[in-house]
Amino acid sequence: MDIAAGGTAARRSLEVTSPDVHQGHRRNIEAPAPTPDESLHGNRAGWEWRHAELMLDGGSFSIQDKAVLEFGCHSGELGCVLGSLGARVTGVDPDPRAVEAARANAARRGLTGRTCFMHVPLTSPLPFDDASFDLISCAGVLQLVRDDLLEHVQGELDRVLKPGGQIVVSATANRLWPREPHHGRWLVNYVPRSLDPIVYGKRTRRGTWPWRIRSGKLEPYRDLCHEDGGRRILESVARDDVSRRELRLVALLNRLLVKLGGHCGYIAPQIATVLQKP
Repeated sequence: MDIAAGGTAARRSLEVTSPDVHQGHRRNIEAPAPTPDESLHGNRAGWEWRHAELMLDGGSFSIQDKAVLEFGCHSGELGCVLGSLGARVTGVDPDPRAVEAARANAARRGLTGRTCFMHVPLTSPLPFDDASFDLISCAGVLQLVRDDLLEHVQGELDRVLKPGGQIVVSATANRLWPREPHHGRWLVNYVPRSLDPIVYGKRTRRGTWPWRIRSGKLEPYRDLCHEDGGRRILESVARDDVSRRELRLVALLNRLLVKLGGHCGYIAPQIATVLQKP
C-alpha cells in the first residue's frame, strides 16, 4: 500500500480512540515550557499528512511494514501518520517531555502497537544495530543540532539506515533566511553563536546552512528531489498558503537550481529534500 492508496484508512486511524488518554496528552503538550519557542506543539497531523504523502512516497516508495526511524519525534504527530500508513515506527527525541507527549499521542489514537518512542540524547549513539531502518525522517530537527555534533548525528543516521534506504529532511530552518521560521526572530541566522550571551542573554536557536545537510557521511547520497526536477518540493509548496505569483517565482528558481545540481528545497525558508543511501 502506498500513501495515496492508504489515504482514507489513515485518516480514520488518526481519530482519537481514547478520550481519557487524549486529555492526558493535552496536559502534556500544554504544560509550561522553559521558553515559548521550546513549547511542545499539539495537533500537527493535518500538516504532516499534506506533506508526508508527497515527501515520503513520491510515487515509488511504499512504507507498508517498513522500519521507520523518526529522528526528533517531537509530540509524535508524524509518527502517528506513518504508523497509520502501516510503517513500524521508532521515534527518538532528546527531550523526555516530548517522548511522553508522543507516547500519549499514539495511545489516544490506538497506535501503540505500531509505534515506539524513546528518549535518546543527541550526544549518545543511537541504540540500534547497523542497517536497522528502511527510512529515516528528520522533520524540524537538524537545525537544533549543535554544529560540533552534526557530523556525529549524520554518521549515526548513516549507520542505522539500510543500503538503498531514504532520509527525508523537512521543516528544517534555513540559515540563509533573515527570519527563523520556528520562533520568528529576525536576523538571528546572521548573528554568530558566540554573541548569543550578549545579544539574547542565552544560547538561542537558528537555522542550518543548506549545504551542511549533505555533508559528512551523507555527501555521497543521491538527492531524489533533484532527480525528479524538484516536483515533490513544488507540489508540497503548492499545498501551503502561497499565492500563484509566489508559486510561479519558486518554480522559476527551481528550474535554475536544478540545472545547477540542486532544487528549491535548499533555498526555501524550511529546507526539504529526500536523500537515498547508495
